[in-house]
Amino acid sequence: METLFLSKKEVESAITMADAIRAVEDGFREKSNVEKSVKAWLFYTKQGGDLALWSAYMPSLGASGMKAIGYNTSNYKKGLPTITAVIILYDPDTSFPIAIMDGTSITRIRTGAAGAIAAKHLARKNSEVVALIGAGVQGGSQIEGLNEVFKLKEVRIFDASPERAQSLAERLGKTLKAKVVVAKDAESAVRGADIVATATPAHDPIVMEKWVAPGTHINAIGADEPGKEELEASILKKARIVVDDMAESVRRGETNVPITKGVIKESDIYAELEEVITGAKKGRQDDRQITVFDATGIALEDVAVAWEAYNKAKKLGIGSSRRFVVD
Repeated sequence: METLFLSKKEVESAITMADAIRAVEDGFREKSNVEKSVKAWLFYTKQGGDLALWSAYMPSLGASGMKAIGYNTSNYKKGLPTITAVIILYDPDTSFPIAIMDGTSITRIRTGAAGAIAAKHLARKNSEVVALIGAGVQGGSQIEGLNEVFKLKEVRIFDASPERAQSLAERLGKTLKAKVVVAKDAESAVRGADIVATATPAHDPIVMEKWVAPGTHINAIGADEPGKEELEASILKKARIVVDDMAESVRRGETNVPITKGVIKESDIYAELEEVITGAKKGRQDDRQITVFDATGIALEDVAVAWEAYNKAKKLGIGSSRRFVVD
């Protein structure tokens, strides 16, 4: 048997954000039937980075895969991305690797897709003003995803690096119909926004409760390990909280610090996204309710999008196949 290899450019040419949104939403619908591993982490303490491994099997698709993802915030000094990943898809009948592909682009697009899906089910339908806190790769993907779901009129970007915020604003300005502006601070970005997306590595709150208007929806994307926190805890105390995965969220998501400090309890988390998508639980209660999506990122998102990329690449004749693990 041969293994299909897909580079970053080949993955990106095979799938669109719309493809990813559909694949991830379908994946969440069957989350309760998905077999998944617990994330395993290796920390490079001296270098300030880490390596994470996780996998999932989606029986309805016959899709199984594993992702290895590395993270280092100082990579920009070496001209490297902060996040780099590789995904391997396996045939569940033989445990044979049928594809090895870039996972960095899939991590980006599936995270944007998850945020778009959450906002689709939790934000007010007439939402048109978005505040983005954090202008990195994942921040950009949040806007790309939201733009697929809403008719955006204005995007406000704030980042600790004004240059990075300006760079993203210029790039998005070329593709979006919405007005894209760089905010002078987080407060001016957040006040009056219908949707707020946070995508930073912060360990202290950067969005304050007094800035958040009734009816706002927040995609909290950045917190993915213990101690990370982007929102003032009192926001969570008054909001309807939906998570991608309960066990992951309470350990390393946006809810982990408020739970540890006793500001909220695990029982204050309203639902997992799967329950809202399937209709088992209602999303937004009314137009004045504040909603928060706590996204840690889970393996089914990666496998769903990788499976989509694999099948589309085969149809398009993209990538290179070779005998890799057998002669």
